[in-house]
Amino acid sequence: MRFKVFSLEAFVMQSLIKQGQTLLDQDWERHSVKIELGLTELVKNQMRQLAQEDRDDKQINLLEQAIRVIEQRVQEQMSECDLQFCFAAYWASVRKALKFPAKEIAELGEKLRQSRRLERISERQQITSANQVLFEVIEVGLQNAIEGLIAVPLPTVLELNLEGIRQNYLLEGDWFPFQVAVEKLQFVFDDDGTISVSTENFPEQLLLKARQVLLDLANQSYISLD
Repeated sequence: MRFKVFSLEAFVMQSLIKQGQTLLDQDWERHSVKIELGLTELVKNQMRQLAQEDRDDKQINLLEQAIRVIEQRVQEQMSECDLQFCFAAYWASVRKALKFPAKEIAELGEKLRQSRRLERISERQQITSANQVLFEVIEVGLQNAIEGLIAVPLPTVLELNLEGIRQNYLLEGDWFPFQVAVEKLQFVFDDDGTISVSTENFPEQLLLKARQVLLDLANQSYISLD
C-alpha cells in the first residue's frame, strides 16, 4: 500500500486553488466562506509555526507576519497554476477572526521559549530518512516525563509506503489511522504522514526502544516525490 500524503498547508492550498478556479469559471463575485475559512486555517497554522521559533523580537506582530507569509505563498501557487484570482477582500475577515487567537498563540509561544531556555523540554530533532525525506522527531512532555514521540515529515507532499512496513511489522487497519504493534508499543500512522506512539510512564529502556522503532518506521515509509 502506497499513499500520497499532504501537509495541512498543501491540502488547504489545493482546496483554495480549486475553489478559486470554480468561482472564476462561474463568474462568481460574491464572498466565498470556503475561501475565507481556508485562508484563516492557513494563517492560524503559520502563526503556530512562527510562535515556536526562537527569536528575540518580542514586539513582532505574529498575525501580520503570518498573513504576509501565507499571502506570498498563495500568490506563488496561483501563478504556478496561471490562476488570476484576487484574495485581497478576504484578509480583513481573516484578521478579525484571528485577532484574539493570535494573542493566545503568542503567549503560548513565549511560554514555550521560556521552557526551552530553562531546558525543561527537548529541542526538536531533524533527521533525513533513508529515502531522502526530512522529518522531525518531537518529544511530547517534559524532559524527565516524556508522554509521547511523534515523527512529522517536513515536505508538503510525500509518498507513504506501507508495503515495506507490512513486510517487517504487524500492520493493522484498512485505512487511516493504521496501527503497528511492537510488544507493548502501539504506533499510529495518520493521514498526514505523522507517526506517533504514547510513552507515558515508560522506563528509560522502553523509551529508547520506542524511539528506535519510530525512526525505523519513518525510514521505511517516508519516500520523497522529488
